[in-house]
Amino acid sequence: MDGADTAVGLASLPVLQPAGSKRSGEPPSAAVLHPPPDGIAARVAQRLGAAHPVRAFLVIVLAGYAVLVGLTIGAGLLLTSYLVSNHGLAKWDNDVNRWLAKHRDSTLTDLSWLGSSGARNMSYDGRWLLMVDVGARSGPDYGVVLRRTDGAQTIRLGEGSAQRLSPDGKWAAAIIASPSHVVLYPTGAGKPVSLNAGPIDRVTSAEWFPDGRELVVCGSEPSRAPRCYRQGIGGSAPVPITPEGVVASLAPDGRTLLVTRQDGAMQRTAIDGSQVVAVPGLRPGDGIIAWSRDSSAVYVQKSPDVPVRVERVDLSTSTRSVAREIAPEGVGPITTLYVTDWIDDGKGFVYNYTTQPSTLFVVKGAPD
Repeated sequence: MDGADTAVGLASLPVLQPAGSKRSGEPPSAAVLHPPPDGIAARVAQRLGAAHPVRAFLVIVLAGYAVLVGLTIGAGLLLTSYLVSNHGLAKWDNDVNRWLAKHRDSTLTDLSWLGSSGARNMSYDGRWLLMVDVGARSGPDYGVVLRRTDGAQTIRLGEGSAQRLSPDGKWAAAIIASPSHVVLYPTGAGKPVSLNAGPIDRVTSAEWFPDGRELVVCGSEPSRAPRCYRQGIGGSAPVPITPEGVVASLAPDGRTLLVTRQDGAMQRTAIDGSQVVAVPGLRPGDGIIAWSRDSSAVYVQKSPDVPVRVERVDLSTSTRSVAREIAPEGVGPITTLYVTDWIDDGKGFVYNYTTQPSTLFVVKGAPD
């Protein structure tokens, strides 16, 4: 339901107060949806400002018991609902995303930014976090954000879907959706560099070689299956390094690939396509989080259900071992948790979790 055409002005609503206890028996089990009163969308849009555009909203009536007015705002990963009444605006129900990073000690730091950021990658030393901002203010290509893991500094680098920081931390790779290509943002002084996409019609990922002079760029040509390419940052065209239908992740040694075939099978191979070895220790559904620094293993996550188990898979022996179990405390019911980067032995890691806390507001003197 779009409130863009709703006239300005707030309809008369009862006073809303947080529910402190049940009222004469159990709450009703059924809810009735009603059209929103005129003006609510425009009023709240004005209150929240252009940075938080109205998406949709509804009125929920619990017959004879409570009136709840829910407004949904935002975009991407974060949806927040609000209660509206004659007495102002009150937060009601959240689908909350939080990004936490751990570095060096046991401290976990909440690095959420403006309610719509998503963590992608930590710097080699764990001091910086690369994030993607999916809020409506960032536009159709999203935004690339760099933040200190101690929370002290946040820098918006430009547009794009953030991918990886270069090994020396001087560049941040991102993907521009249309026309699809990779852009490199300097993390210090300098100008962005746009790479030639060549035959690639849709770029899906980009990661760095250890020398910081080349990238592995994966994507697909028109009407073709995805594959991966090798591309220098000096303006050269991308050169294929995997067959069509095969995508890859590059190890820190710059010589080893972990490839995923169309049937889901994973194999370790040299970047020239030789020395292909099956990795039975990797199972269907394993999400690759990161490589070990010595390129001998990968860290994986099987499920987003809490507690999340991060496992280390040795690529030579296929041995699996639990690196850590993650279950945040004191944050309410968690619906999903995804680990997005990992530094050897858990010296540093970052993850996203989503919660859905709710508060019930009861109307005093609601009309029948």
